Formats: sequence, C-alpha cells, structure tokens
Amino acid sequence: MSGTVFHWSLLPDLKNVDVFNYELVSLDIFDTILHRAVKVPQDIFLEVGRRAIAEGLLDSSMTATEFALIRIEMEKVARKTKAKQENTTEVSFAEIWQQAPVYLLQSDKIAELELNVELEFSFPNPYLLSLLDDLRQNGKFIAFTSDTYFDRQFILRMFAKAAIAVNDAELLLSCEHKLNKATGKLFTVLFQRYPDVLPQCILHLGDNLVSDTVQAQRFGITSLYLGGIHRETALTQRHLVLGNATKENPLSTLYRLGNLREPAKNNFFRHFGAALYGPVLAGFCLWVVVDAHRRGVKLLCPIMREAIIFTPLLRAAASALKLDIQVKDFYISRSAAFLPAMQKLDKDAINHFSLRRNYTLKDLVNELKLPDLPENLSVQENSLLISAIEQDDLQQYLYSNEVQAAAEQASTNARELLLQYTKDIFGSAQQVAMIDIGARGNTTNWLNKCLAGTSPITMNYLMFSIPSMAKNALTVPYLTYFPVTQENITRQKQITFSPEVLEILLTGRNSTTTGYELSDSGKVTPKTSRVFICEAQDESLSHFEQGVFIASRHLSHMLNYVSPEILTNMDCRAMALQEIYTLLELPTYTEASLLGKLLFDDNAGVNNYSTICSQNDFNKLNSKGPERFMLDVQHNRGYRGENGTKWPQAVVTCQFPQWLMQRYLDCFNDTDFQLLCVTLVSKVKAENFSKVVIYGGGQLGYQMIDTAMMMGLEVQAVVDSNPALHGLSVNGYPIMSLNDAFSLYDHCYLVASAAFASDITQVIKEYYKRVGRKDVSIFSVAG
Repeated sequence: MSGTVFHWSLLPDLKNVDVFNYELVSLDIFDTILHRAVKVPQDIFLEVGRRAIAEGLLDSSMTATEFALIRIEMEKVARKTKAKQENTTEVSFAEIWQQAPVYLLQSDKIAELELNVELEFSFPNPYLLSLLDDLRQNGKFIAFTSDTYFDRQFILRMFAKAAIAVNDAELLLSCEHKLNKATGKLFTVLFQRYPDVLPQCILHLGDNLVSDTVQAQRFGITSLYLGGIHRETALTQRHLVLGNATKENPLSTLYRLGNLREPAKNNFFRHFGAALYGPVLAGFCLWVVVDAHRRGVKLLCPIMREAIIFTPLLRAAASALKLDIQVKDFYISRSAAFLPAMQKLDKDAINHFSLRRNYTLKDLVNELKLPDLPENLSVQENSLLISAIEQDDLQQYLYSNEVQAAAEQASTNARELLLQYTKDIFGSAQQVAMIDIGARGNTTNWLNKCLAGTSPITMNYLMFSIPSMAKNALTVPYLTYFPVTQENITRQKQITFSPEVLEILLTGRNSTTTGYELSDSGKVTPKTSRVFICEAQDESLSHFEQGVFIASRHLSHMLNYVSPEILTNMDCRAMALQEIYTLLELPTYTEASLLGKLLFDDNAGVNNYSTICSQNDFNKLNSKGPERFMLDVQHNRGYRGENGTKWPQAVVTCQFPQWLMQRYLDCFNDTDFQLLCVTLVSKVKAENFSKVVIYGGGQLGYQMIDTAMMMGLEVQAVVDSNPALHGLSVNGYPIMSLNDAFSLYDHCYLVASAAFASDITQVIKEYYKRVGRKDVSIFSVAG
C-alpha cells in the first residue's frame, strides 16, 4: 500500500513539506487517516435507519430520515446534559445512546447496528498509510489526535480493519480526556505525553480549518490543512445553489481523494478526470461488472471509441472483485453498423445518409459503390445530399434497378464482414453484454438486426438514456447507470440531449470505425480513421484519461474495505447523475471555457468537425443577450444543422460568468446560511470589486475564502475581533485586526457572519467614521 501509486508525496499539501524535520507528527482520524463511504458523516444514520427498519428494529411507521434526525438530536441532548453536569461537551457513544427515546424499544441493538455500519463503511486514506510507513522507518513519533465520541476499543477495531498499526503511537481521543481540538485543549494532552518535544517540532495534519489548523497554531504547533480532503471547489458551491449539499453519495470519497492528488489550478483535465467525471465513470464500470456477474455474463464488450477508457476501468473493477469476466473492445460506430443492417436503399436509408453533416452525393456513391452518376448529376457530385435529395433526376437515379442492386450488394458485403468480426470477438461466449455511454442505442440495434436472432447479446449497459431514445430496447434489454425515475427524469433528459462534452472527453482523440475489411491473413479487422488531428486536444484528453485512471485506482482501494453494493446502489447512482447534471447545468467559467473548446465530430467518418461551443453560438448570444438566448436554444438544441447549440449553459458562462449562478440565487432567500457565501461574493463581483478583506475568522470565513477564490475574487486578509487569532494564518491569508487591515489593504469588506452581520457592519462603519474616511464598501447579509 505504500507503493508509488499512493505515495504521500503526491499530495499537493504535503509534497512541499519536509515532514522528517519534525520529531512528532500528529494526525486527525476521521476524514484524514480514515474515510467513510458517505458524503457527510450523518449519512451513516440514514443507512442505520434503513437497516433497522429492514431488520424490524424500528417501527414500520418510521422512516430512515426520521431516525437520522432523532439520532442527531440524541447527540445534541447528550452534549447539553454533559455541559450542565461536568462543564464539558465531550460525550461517549454510550452516553449518546442513553438519550434514546423510550419508543426506540430495541435501542441497544440499534446502537450495535450503528457501530457495525460505521465499521463497514470505513476505509483508510491510502496516501497517509504510506506516510505512516515512512515516518516509522525514520524513527518519528506518531500520535492520532481526534475529536470523537467513539471509545478506544472501537477506534482500534477500525484501525485493524484498515491495517493501520498503532504500535507505540499515542491515541488521544476527546471523549476520554473530556477535552477537544475545537478549543485547542486536547493539544495540551499531546504536550504532556511528549514533554521532551517542543511545540515547533510537532506537525499536525487534519481536515478542519478551526480545530486542526488555527487551534494547533495557537499552541505553537505547525499545522497543515489537508484542503483537498473536502472538495472545496466550484462544484461544492454549485451543489449549495442547486440544493444538493446534504444528499448522500458514497462516491464523494472518490472525489475527495481525486482532489487530493491533483489540484485544479495545476492541470484542469487531470483534476477533472480524478475528482469529478472519473469517479462517475469508475462507478459506472463497477456497476456493470457487479450486475453482469449476477446475471452470469462472462464477456463484456465496450463499443465504439469509448472503449479506450471503459475497457481498462472494467478490467480494474473485475480484478478488484476477483471475478472471472473477460473484457474485449468491440469496434463499431453508427456508420459501420448502419450499412450492414440497411439491406435496401429505401427512403429511410436515403434520409439517414442525408442527415450526416456535410455528406455529399459523391460520398454516397463511394460508400455504397454505386454506378457512376449520370451526366446531369455529375456536376452536383460535391453538393450536400440533403440539399439535392428531392430532385426528380436524383430520385430516378437512386431508385433505378442498377443502383438498388449495387446498394443491396454493398449492404450484404458489409454484413458478412461484420458478422465474421462479431463471431471472432464473441467466440464461444453464451452471454455477452455491450457497454456504451448512451443514449439512442441505434448502433447496437443495427448490430442485432444483422445477427437476426442468433445473437448472444443479453444486455446493453448504458451510462445514460431515456426510454424514448433507447430504441434498442425493442430487441435487447438495456439498463442505465443513471436511474430513470420520475424524480430525476428532467436531469436525465438534459444529459441525454446534451452529451457532447461527456462523449468528447472519452472519444475526442480516438479513431472512429468506418467499416470492416479482410486482411491478408484472412481475418476481418475494423477500418478506422481520424476525422481531425489536434495535438493540443490529444494532450488535454491524455491528461483526462490519467485522471480517470487515478479515480479507478482509488475505487479499487475502497473495494478492499467497502462492499461494492454500497458504491452501486440506487442512491449512489442518482447522485452520480446529479454530479453530471450539475456540470452541464451550471458550469464554472473554467469548465465552460476549456470543455467548450473541445473539438468533436459526428462519428460518421466524414471530414467535418467543430468546437462544442461554436463561434456561431457566441454570435447569437451577443446579439440576443443571455436571457433571450437561453429561451431560444430550448427549441434548437443539439444536431440541428449549423444553428444547433450543443451546450448553451457553457456559451453563456464563457461570456457572462455569473449570469447562470445569479439566476439560481434569485430563487433563494439570500439569508440562507448555505447560500450566504455565494450570494455575497456574487454581489461583490457585480459591483466590479476585484479585491476584498474578509471579516470573520470562523468556519464561515474559511468557506468565504474558498468561494471568493473560486469566483475569481482576490482575498487580501482576514479580520477577526479575537486578538488570540491575530498573527496566525489560514491557507496563507493573515488574520489581523481591523486597524491593521485598514492600514494595509483596500477598503472593501466581506462580512463572513450571519448571526452577527449587523454588529460587524456597524463596527466597520463606526471605525471609518472615527478615522474620518468614507470610502468603505461593506457587503453583508445585513445589507
């Protein structure tokens, strides 16, 4: 586990720190050395509630959500009770369950179930495992310093499952010492256990900006905030805006680990693969393997160009689960599958060819090996087929006996080659599953038409689709990773009708299949071609693939400790849908500009391509404005000639970065705590300020820093009224008094407080009045 693939030096926050200069390294436990396969810790209670209901431990009238709220309230009551009795808020797990209401008749069994679920969902951070190994090899002291209500024996059980050796390391738990890191007092116990180690020779690692960073600094300890452990990125803020901040998602741990490995500012595409889209792709392939194994399927065939990423992900999932499932690429495309299935050049077939972008009359003659065009048509051979299709002389030519016979022969020849290629790939497999990203199913439908009832294909696995688009459901069953339910059908449609950005990330640098040919050895091989070559895009998508494979390695690591069912259940898949929907619906400026510039083709082998967000899109936006533009494109999305808009949200965001965000914010109450950061930063940006001083050094202040950075606002410093914090810093931003900030920085303040917004606003106003300055701008929830 300490190999280079998970070495601690890969962590952005750690690779520039000489950890061996410190005599003692202290580590937080939860969300630092140990992760749990949930979005937030309270999601454990939902799972406990579900299982307790299933096992008859709770009354059937109670929901899992109700139980979770009760469990949260039990902890609050326990802490209040302890504070009155012993002047401490630190409680044990047993003391929390002493507050169980009397109607929880089997509370002892439910408490035991909670411990089992906590244990089942836990797994170690692989990077920090390697750090522990290196620290021990270099003779350094190690301590685990944690605010927790779990007792020592249970923590040791969790460590044992994670193969974390305690040895001679100290285990300092807040529930044992009645002191916590939130006040900083638990660090005094650390000093008592290591009296010969000076505070400046101690390094503490943790994920909480107050408990693990500021409080450690107050006691002279060098602290390192592992910021990547929580996804404090644009995506977090988008979730807040779209109301999804508290929805559970086991794959969120993959996002955190991906963010650890590669910060977005260094390499967008690798980070995007490791921390956003990669976890979804890895989760999809894991789900395919789990479901295929349950059905007895032994051969998985990713089709088309997506196979370049799907194949290694499927193999990694099968290997991690130790399942005997083969994975083979199946080269096919809409172009390569349609001709073998066509059989006859009828009106529908002609319309199909005409819909290919930039497809000419000459292209049709060459592909179907038709007789030479008559003289009256030869002058139009380079005309688009769609523009000439209604001409009487062309109709006469296309429906002539000679042309029809040639077309049928071309279809027969293509079908024989495809059937032989299919036979070679499938071999003796009795059940085969095809894997595609989505969404129409035309390719596999045409393939099954060629196989004429002899196909071993028993399932088509799609990442996304909706019933009206998955036409192959008429011939072969299909399953979609993103669940199609009444609740999320709108999101599913958004993805289904705007797939370009997702498909190009998988296919934008790979050859498309144009047909099949007989090699000199007598074996049928696919014919491929590159529609365009773009070295810059090739490099970017190579970085994206590297990021995806990082996510796959993280998933394989999780599978050593966590059941695959936890990572493939309906809730998890619904949240994966939400991740991608959020990207498409509310992209950040960076995502819109970089992903929108990707080149794509129509996968039909024609020499035509463009950017996802075209210049034509920007021209329409600039002439109409964002509101009218968004209204118009609702009726003109996707492949609708040159005027079709593929990703309108990205087009708008590139030109008006805050417009979509503000439109969502207008639907919410600005005083809502979760939206406070985004709302206030948006207001600062709207007033054209580029620099700001944040007033408030609490947890909300740190969230405000991240929001400001994400939205392109420069933070100069943090002001706090608590003198004990002055001289400290978080993420490189100094904490100081209002007087010092007045002397050093611009006079624009962002108040990071909801409860004391009016008081802080008044303090700033009175200070400026006292010193005789009026040029101050204050942004707060108070107005």
